Amino acid sequence: MIPVITQIMDAVGARLANISEVNGYNTTQKKIERATLSPFKSGDIPALNYWYDADTRTNAGGGFEERSVDVLIEYHAKNRDRPFTDVAAELAADVWVALWRDVSAPAVTDPVSSKLGDLVSGMLLQEAQPQIGEGQTPYCGVLMRVSITYKRRPENPFVV
Repeated sequence: MIPVITQIMDAVGARLANISEVNGYNTTQKKIERATLSPFKSGDIPALNYWYDADTRTNAGGGFEERSVDVLIEYHAKNRDRPFTDVAAELAADVWVALWRDVSAPAVTDPVSSKLGDLVSGMLLQEAQPQIGEGQTPYCGVLMRVSITYKRRPENPFVV
């Protein structure tokens, strides 16, 4: 049995894996990790790391509880010549568009698919914070907080 929250995170990862210039995005990710403390090395980037933070019950009734989970996504790329905020905006746009495209239709021009395969009832981008690295291998990135709402049975964390 796979908990609903794990199913949601699997769906998020599958959609992030479709970020590529071939699909019409600004970047092509080289590495995706979930909830790792060391998501990338210089040769791995552009790289994504994602995890969930708070998973909170927001409402209950009719045998279900509505929950909201914050998913944090950090996406890093190399940068030497452009304003890091411009690159961060492109990275954020790639992530946000990818979350709204089904794995079977991942291109930027494909139809929107907002429910992560009917696992969730909504997604909302709460914030996108530019990041900049220091040292000999400059990178920049974005840290995003996406709130995802979903329903499950209160007595069973495995069923949507």
